Amino acid sequence: MDLLLKNFKLLSAFQYEHFSPMIPKLYREMWGEGLSSNDYSLKLCGAGGGGFLMGITDDFQKVKGVLASHELRLLLSF
Repeated sequence: MDLLLKNFKLLSAFQYEHFSPMIPKLYREMWGEGLSSNDYSLKLCGAGGGGFLMGITDDFQKVKGVLASHELRLLLSF
């Protein structure tokens, strides 16, 4: 699990740095806050305007509170 979180964060940081224009403005600040706080990491998924953001965390309840103003859908928990 630690390796998954570490590598997902590396991918998230890469996308944040190199694909920032593709990240909707509404989510750029939130994305950066997740990276700096180490609470969660986000990833762009999909293409052509039909995409979504996927996130990963080791404390969903905490992130649910931090991102209460955004719609979150838990897809997998283990």
